[in-house]
Amino acid sequence: MSDEEQNLGGVSNSGVPESRAGGRKSVFSDDFDDPDRRDELDELPDDEPLTAELVEEEAIRGDFMLRWAVVLLSVLMAFTQMSDTRPLVLIKSGEYMRSHGFLPPRATDPLSFTMDGRSITNTGWLFDHVVSLAWSLGGYYGLTALKVLGSGLFAFLLTRISIPGLPTWWSSVCAAFAVVACSQDFVPTHELAGLVLLAYLLNLLTGHRLGRVDGLYWKLPALLALWSNLDPRAWIGAVVVLLYALGSARHRRALLRQGAGLDRIPMPLGATAGLCFAALLVNPFPVASLAAPLTQYTREYPAMQLQKSLVPELAASSFDNRVDYYSAILPGAVRLFDHTHVAAIVVLMFAGAALSLSVGSEQSDSARRGTIATAIGGFLRLLLLPILGTGPRGARDAGFVLMFWGVVFLIVLKAHELPAAALVAAAVAGISAQDWYRRSFSMTYTVDSSELLFSRGGRAATVLAMTAMGFAVATSRLPGSAPLGFGFDPETRITIDTVSQQLQKLDPEARVLHTRVDQGDLLIWNGRRSFLDSRVLPFSSAQYPVFEQHDNVRRSLLRPPQSTESADPKEKERLQQDQQKNIAAAKETLTQYGVTHFMIRLAPPGTPDYESMLTLTSSGEFVPVSIEASAALLEKVSGQAAPETVAAKMPNFVQMAFVDAKQDMKEVRIFARPQGFYERYIYRNRPVMSAERRQAQHYMALANPNPGGLQEAANGIALLTLAIRGLNQSLQANPNETAAWIMLGQAYVRLGNLEVLVSGTDPSPRLRQTRYFQAVAAFRQAVKTNPGSIQAWEGLMNSYQLMQRQDLLLESLDKWLELAETSTVLPSQQERFEEFRTQCYAQRRELEDLITESDAQLDKEIEQQIAANAEAMKQQAAAAGGKDQALDPTLADAEEAREFIMSAAAANRGGRPRRALNVLQENAAMIRKLPMGVVLLGQLLLETGEMEEAYLLLLGISEQASKQPEIFFGTEWQLPLAISQLGVCDYRTAAETWSVQMADIEREISKSAVYSLPIYSLPLVADSNYQINGALPVWPFRHATLLAQQISGSNEPLSDLALMQAIVKLEAADLEGARSILKRIVTEFGETRARGLALVYYSMVDRESQQVLEPMALNPWEEFEFPGEPRPPAQPAAGAPGAPGAPAGVPGGIPGLPAGSNPGAVPSQPGPIGVRP
Repeated sequence: MSDEEQNLGGVSNSGVPESRAGGRKSVFSDDFDDPDRRDELDELPDDEPLTAELVEEEAIRGDFMLRWAVVLLSVLMAFTQMSDTRPLVLIKSGEYMRSHGFLPPRATDPLSFTMDGRSITNTGWLFDHVVSLAWSLGGYYGLTALKVLGSGLFAFLLTRISIPGLPTWWSSVCAAFAVVACSQDFVPTHELAGLVLLAYLLNLLTGHRLGRVDGLYWKLPALLALWSNLDPRAWIGAVVVLLYALGSARHRRALLRQGAGLDRIPMPLGATAGLCFAALLVNPFPVASLAAPLTQYTREYPAMQLQKSLVPELAASSFDNRVDYYSAILPGAVRLFDHTHVAAIVVLMFAGAALSLSVGSEQSDSARRGTIATAIGGFLRLLLLPILGTGPRGARDAGFVLMFWGVVFLIVLKAHELPAAALVAAAVAGISAQDWYRRSFSMTYTVDSSELLFSRGGRAATVLAMTAMGFAVATSRLPGSAPLGFGFDPETRITIDTVSQQLQKLDPEARVLHTRVDQGDLLIWNGRRSFLDSRVLPFSSAQYPVFEQHDNVRRSLLRPPQSTESADPKEKERLQQDQQKNIAAAKETLTQYGVTHFMIRLAPPGTPDYESMLTLTSSGEFVPVSIEASAALLEKVSGQAAPETVAAKMPNFVQMAFVDAKQDMKEVRIFARPQGFYERYIYRNRPVMSAERRQAQHYMALANPNPGGLQEAANGIALLTLAIRGLNQSLQANPNETAAWIMLGQAYVRLGNLEVLVSGTDPSPRLRQTRYFQAVAAFRQAVKTNPGSIQAWEGLMNSYQLMQRQDLLLESLDKWLELAETSTVLPSQQERFEEFRTQCYAQRRELEDLITESDAQLDKEIEQQIAANAEAMKQQAAAAGGKDQALDPTLADAEEAREFIMSAAAANRGGRPRRALNVLQENAAMIRKLPMGVVLLGQLLLETGEMEEAYLLLLGISEQASKQPEIFFGTEWQLPLAISQLGVCDYRTAAETWSVQMADIEREISKSAVYSLPIYSLPLVADSNYQINGALPVWPFRHATLLAQQISGSNEPLSDLALMQAIVKLEAADLEGARSILKRIVTEFGETRARGLALVYYSMVDRESQQVLEPMALNPWEEFEFPGEPRPPAQPAAGAPGAPGAPAGVPGGIPGLPAGSNPGAVPSQPGPIGVRP
């Protein structure tokens, strides 16, 4: 067997092992299809005995499969959606260069206004062209194809790094870890090009080590010249070549001292390393290309540290590789490591272990020592080799040792180089382990059981591990991983689209200072110029410290002033001077760059930056002109601007909610579904915050829960109405969105509170119950989609406690306490959380005692009711002629059903809906025969969260009531039915349900018997109809009193039901229908309980409501001028621009409502501005 065949593992040139090449006929031989031998050949062959050749062939096939498995894993990890906005800037940069020649601009930056007229550098300009062309050819598909091809080529080159003729199983394991570590750079940015070229460079260097590659003196410099125009970090490749060349020089000296032949001495690489550094100058910006390591470590990384902090509260929800800009050994960075960083550290440990074994096995006495002793000795030499050098036997690994320590040094400086370090470590670990294996073990395969277990078991375990990793990638199980697909992930796409729509309304000449780097990328993507962006380097020079200026603006103008209190007067004075100096510098920055607008981040990940928006607004120099799903835009206003002009720029939420809104709900929403096996254990759906839910979150944050007056309360009602509409739209698209259900429940609770506040009293018992059931239904739907949501259970706790629903409160309290034991709370909230949990435990004990006491009371009350009912039935039977009802089984069953219903109703009135529901469900067959039982059952199902069952049950009641209305007389089935219809956003049917009930009441009111008492109180009628010698009523007072009582008794239910119809239509954005109903309540039904709230809503809905309300206004005040007294100066109306306490968002007060008027008693109490992060 030739040396070449031996290196290939005993495989001959024909591809068949020599031991099996002869003695067997090919299936293509002439006699294969011989009819006489067909039956013989069709038989299954006997088991072939296991031989060393078969084991070797099996290992070769396994290694081949593993190498391609690594490539497929790399492709799979690249075929994921992106969240990085840097490709957007590269696309625009490439488009600009193609439209203005080919080379990058030098004298000015066309993409940012802060660098206008200033020289910039773009050393990676050529890759900008690559990304831009990929976008122009295929859009999002082109970008995904680019990163898939790049990652596949990278993995293919990595798996080729091995010693021919030796097993590559371990090399594939190291390559797989390197692929995972480098997957964070599988984005169409400069780093992807750097990975591919570094993998090719390592192929060349390992080929040099094995003596298989020639021409490195031109191949490496040419590679670096190309690399320097594709990636600003090409210097990493030059450093790797230099370190390897230094180690190779030691190896050459050792071989020369040994007197080795020239054929064994490797080619010197010292001059080649120098040419590699010279190749970095082959760039439109040669100095910047050569000085890249200095600028990146002294300018770029410190600048990004200003943007991306390691504070846990800021970084916990952001998988944005912010640790890249810090040292990899920094504790704060280590806490934020994800799977990519862990994989990089593991492969570096592999490289260290493999090098230790390889260096240790080079020693003359290594054969007499064990593996552990060899590794320890090798590790000590590994530590000392870069300083003291090594003997002739260990010089072979000197190049790899220096490369290893070089990349370790880089990651100690900054973790950004972890992918490159992992790539170098994988190559070093693979080759070094193969060297050690070759020197320490026999290269002949055997059929020994231990060797078979190691060979087969090791490769099988590797395949299973790669399969598990591929499964985790495909099912989005890795932390921070994106789903498979093209282009950007849904969250990023929403941000891009919503910001694009928002910027279309902005003045094209506006100069926007944005709070985050990625917002600059979005501005560039929309054809606008940024303040700074993800290119970083142009904005972080000592001459143009834009990043430092930007950070000072954020700290000085967008954050509340820091406390300057100090016991030392001099220290206090110094702090105050520094604060004033920073504020002055920040304002000077705005003037220097002509900033006209601020863009505040409101998009995920992380909590929206409401604090910056509030702080900037409170300064009076900027006002919000647009608050959209992903950002808030604030415009600079002049101090001399009229209040009306300033107010006109701000969003008018009342107008948005009740004048300009359009109906968007086209279909009935389906119910939420609990997570199935697939969602719980297989595919992890990443929570995506839709544009509607983002907008709703902002509206709820702006709505002040403690308004200081009617205007601010009305503004809150408008904001919460907008939030509810948006959340319902979001849930219509995705009914399993837990967070949206929670927000919806909170919005209904807060809206109900504000409605009571502006009315001065409970405006409608039906409305109060409706808001309660709407909130409970939303929280219950959240619990159904995610039973572990502690926020949903807390919402149920609060709702049940407000309505004194004892057993349901205990259930939710128990669940909350259970979840609280395993909940993770931010350190800043830990103390408050523990205090609340202690209160909950105390409340639980009190509640258990209260339920125990109420059980006995309820049992006694139910017994009394049943006894009273039985006595009444006996009296009815006696009145009917003494017929025994016990002889009629139908009447007996109905009587038993009534007893169960009475028991359930008593439990429900006593605050025990769960007990009531159990009674009805245990006797469901009997209960369903009586309408009042079915109605009560449906209502209890709604309250306990069985929305779908309640909806179907009450829907049947509606159909039955339309056919047999007489059996439902006296039973208000419409309220639970309408609530269930609102639960699926069936607004039209819910309004019709209350309209039918209203028509029934109007029909009853129209009957003459209703007005008998007022008629009898008329003068002549009363004289002839009152009993003889009885006192005659005093007319007209008796008559007027009876008429007032009759009209009020008739109008109250009518106005209540009309208000419910109007509320439904307002939520559905049917503004025309709501306007007509509200006008009728205000003008036709008189002073009812619903009129106060109806007046508020009508004033907001109808722009011309003033014309309707003024003739009805009664003002007992009469103006009188006292002679000689000066006339007081005119004051702006309350709520008007310039008036004290005028809230933002309602510049001119509520349209149609007289300034300062208050249909209900609104307590005047100070409250927060309205934004609550």
